[in-house]
Amino acid sequence: MTRLERPRSKKDLERMLEEVPEIRFPREVLEQYTTPSSIAADMAWRLMMHGVVQDKIVFDLGCGTGRLCVACLLVGARECVCVDIDDKLLEELEKFVREHDLESKVNPVRADVRSLPLRKSDNSIVVMNPPFGTRVKHIDKAFLESASEVSNIIVSLHLSSPRSREYLSRLLLEKGFNPVFPSTYMFGIKQVLPHHRSRIRRVPVDLLVAMRGMSG
Repeated sequence: MTRLERPRSKKDLERMLEEVPEIRFPREVLEQYTTPSSIAADMAWRLMMHGVVQDKIVFDLGCGTGRLCVACLLVGARECVCVDIDDKLLEELEKFVREHDLESKVNPVRADVRSLPLRKSDNSIVVMNPPFGTRVKHIDKAFLESASEVSNIIVSLHLSSPRSREYLSRLLLEKGFNPVFPSTYMFGIKQVLPHHRSRIRRVPVDLLVAMRGMSG
């Protein structure tokens, strides 16, 4: 059993996140793409530097194997509730959690995000990499709507486009959030599905940060 230590730098955090297993056999309809460790590390490090993740309950919706959850725990989150509809990915997460002595900090929940069995917590933050909505239309909207019901802070990744930013902003403003898009990443999607032609394809994704009742 190896316990993960607190990272000394963002690069150190990125290296540690490489230990979290990738999604090896993704289900295309669910758009199961592993969050690159560089992006997960940058997201968590930003949250730590702004003081919004320390001692928080993290809701990782569509968690996959839990890379964002682990990133947040390593920079000071209190615990993480990991929600996914895929039993196999939750099993991968649970194995990693056992091996790294994180069982007291991680609560895996099998559920459809569109009907979350969770209660809202004022001491929480949603950190997620939801499906982009290229297979199931507006599933990204459904993830944001569910996120808005359990937390006052949402941090999420979405395909980058002016139209998408306008749409997501309008949705969140109607729910009392103040959304900002502080960064755009190049998200590397590896050649893991039959129709993939490139060894790795990089697509631009926006980092969305939304806080209810607070300015960005």
